[in-house]
Amino acid sequence: MSWNPCRSSVVAVVVAAPAACLWGACAEPPVPATVRILPVSATLRSLGDTVRLTAAVQDQNGRAIADASIMWSSRDTSVATVNAAGLVTAARNGRAAVTASAGAASAAASVTVAQEVDAILVVPEAFKLIRRGSVRASAEAWDANGHPMPGVSFAWSTTDSTVAGVESGLISAAGVGIASVTASAGEVESASGISVVVPPPVRSVEMPSVPTNGGIRSGGGSWELPLDEVFTAVLVGTGNPGYDFVRWSEGGATLSTDSVYEMQLAGDHEIAAHFSVNPERGRWGPANTYSDYRFPDTAYESLAWTFLPAVDPPESLREKDLLHYYAYQFHLLNSTTEVGRGYAGFQSDGHLRTDDGDRWGKVVNFAVWGSDSARTDGLVNPENEECGCYQIMFQYEWVGEREYRFELKEGPGGEVDEGKWWGLWVTDRVTDSTTFVGEQRVPAEIGGRPSVLWKPYTAAFGEDMHWWHSRDGAKKYICSDFEGSSLAILDVTAGEGKDEDRPTRVGSWTNGGHVDVAENGYETTLCHVTVFQDGSGNVQHNVGYWPEPPENVLPEEDNRPVRR
Repeated sequence: MSWNPCRSSVVAVVVAAPAACLWGACAEPPVPATVRILPVSATLRSLGDTVRLTAAVQDQNGRAIADASIMWSSRDTSVATVNAAGLVTAARNGRAAVTASAGAASAAASVTVAQEVDAILVVPEAFKLIRRGSVRASAEAWDANGHPMPGVSFAWSTTDSTVAGVESGLISAAGVGIASVTASAGEVESASGISVVVPPPVRSVEMPSVPTNGGIRSGGGSWELPLDEVFTAVLVGTGNPGYDFVRWSEGGATLSTDSVYEMQLAGDHEIAAHFSVNPERGRWGPANTYSDYRFPDTAYESLAWTFLPAVDPPESLREKDLLHYYAYQFHLLNSTTEVGRGYAGFQSDGHLRTDDGDRWGKVVNFAVWGSDSARTDGLVNPENEECGCYQIMFQYEWVGEREYRFELKEGPGGEVDEGKWWGLWVTDRVTDSTTFVGEQRVPAEIGGRPSVLWKPYTAAFGEDMHWWHSRDGAKKYICSDFEGSSLAILDVTAGEGKDEDRPTRVGSWTNGGHVDVAENGYETTLCHVTVFQDGSGNVQHNVGYWPEPPENVLPEEDNRPVRR
């Protein structure tokens, strides 16, 4: 058989052709032709609600394409968003089309976001109304996911219209009793209605004292009484030491000069009790102020506090060879047994004298019971009669209305064989300058026991040095003889760094009004003084005579005067 080149080439072409083309036309590749979304519409009732959409893709021959790539999108993402898996999330009320695309084919589902009320809160939740009084309440609605729903209209109702009526949220008192007011939207009501209490008419008596520190008043207050009831209040005025009761007045007119006064109440009253200083009652002495600080039950090796002189002591104290004194007091332990104490603070006139006999004026006074040595650039008293210890008096011109931060901790001398040196520093918060007052050495042992820890109890006091002259019977005063001064004690801390603690409790008191008996039997009643204490552990000590209280440097909110 001879070779035929044409025949050979035909055979080669047949072998190379795809098998699908041997019996007919070649098959076309699948192309996305249609997309179907389920569900075709959805409504979401709360912001944050979700619904999952699914999409099915078919090719040009109507066959399903199982592995088709689908792209999801929202035409208004401010209403609804959709992720790559077709999960739709409600964003705000409205309507958005969510589209599934596969190649050139696509389909859209309609998503509606329409919040429904799930909960209602009415504000305020409770209040009292006087007769013929009214108050406007408001209501707020949320959906099931806790999102607010502005623009909701509420229907208002009351359980007892004879007590309280309501119209568009305006609640008006109708009569004495208790009623509940409810706001509703559709089938949802506020879970707890507003409690409206309309009490009987109130009659009250306020009783200011003139001057403020002049005396004690009793018998005032508030009463809820029927209109037709006649009520008599008994008012009693008692002068503080050095004061006499003068009269009762209302609106400037004198009601009575009797200290016990009966009056019939017809409404609200402000009855002033007037007192005057009695110069013949010369058996009164000055009172002092105190504040006690409690810390967690541990021992500390540092203590810090801030002094703010609110009202400087007057120069007249120096002329009388007297002073006002404010100090912070700390307690020294060995183990759990107290072995002594110490103090540091401001004194209006240093009573130690220099070599030329002059007094120093304003000073910082610093003493530690049991100390056996002291070092300072100021004056040292090695025989403090009060404690049998060393005393440092350091000239320091502290200024009124300026904060000073005191810090007591281990001094530059550190710990030595003979004991430990305790140093005192004062920082002027205005100039940010720190002054080292001095240090005192406390023996390592007192009475055979260690003495290096401070007790978790401290105190502060304000002292009027008229005290000593009145106690010994050599001087007799009336309250108005005592010059006034005032100092605030702020931000007391113990420990340093992460171990710093603040007081767990602060209590203040005064000895004003108490009877004091000196060693020689001389009896004196102490005039009234005041301590102010706020809710943060800060206190203000007012020493001396104040016809009206001094300006209070503590925040006015939560202030409460402490008198004893």
